[in-house]
Amino acid sequence: MEYLFYNDIGVFAFPLNLIGGLFLVSGIWILYHYYPESSLVHRLTSMPVTLSICGLLILFLVIEGIWGLQLFKTWIFILLLLSLLIILGLVILKRLSFSSGRNGLFLLNHGGLWIILTSALLGTPDREEYKIIVPLGEKEYYAVDRQGGLHPLPFTIRLDKFELEYYPETEAHIPKRFCSTITVENRSQTKQCSIEVNAPARFEGYTLYQDGYDTKAGSTSQYSILLVVRDPWIYPVYFGIFLLFAGAGGLMIYGPIKKTNL
Repeated sequence: MEYLFYNDIGVFAFPLNLIGGLFLVSGIWILYHYYPESSLVHRLTSMPVTLSICGLLILFLVIEGIWGLQLFKTWIFILLLLSLLIILGLVILKRLSFSSGRNGLFLLNHGGLWIILTSALLGTPDREEYKIIVPLGEKEYYAVDRQGGLHPLPFTIRLDKFELEYYPETEAHIPKRFCSTITVENRSQTKQCSIEVNAPARFEGYTLYQDGYDTKAGSTSQYSILLVVRDPWIYPVYFGIFLLFAGAGGLMIYGPIKKTNL
């Protein structure tokens, strides 16, 4: 079973992931340009194969969400995603020859989806995610990865204040809001900011999320747990989302395809 999972995807970090992306684009172009009528291309772009791949990917994600088996970290998931990217690429190239407003919106929609999935796949090796425990009134710059390894950050974080609010009139003391006021500093700049759940702070390409605190101490917690994330591929993902929604919105405005009576 261990051979189904990849352990260190970091070996495919830049520039290997970029080279892999160029091979992917080149492969799609070769299939479209030199083998458009091959049985492989016809089978890949057929509706049953496309729906089967999409269904398996959705099933993997549902299982991950319910049981947390991390199936997205298997080579099978990667192969399914690559197959979907090849199918999307072939469909986009085929539609480039059509000139109409609706087709342009179709290309925006599917092109945006292709950019999102490709950026997510190629960007995974470059993504950094750490947790750091910051004591109250002290500076800290050593963070811990998922394997427990220590990583020095290119800046220090000091916890200036921790605030915790509970829902009123509840015996269970259910937290309503918890917030950390921090000072982030490197050699060139200093920034003070407040972060809480769903309201992160950004500093020098890193995003800082509120992750936890000393639940036993509650509002008197002497430290705050932060999640530190660096994802250089997030901007292509945002661009893809913009194209996806622009195309989808335009297609909704156009309405369904009208059939002409012969």
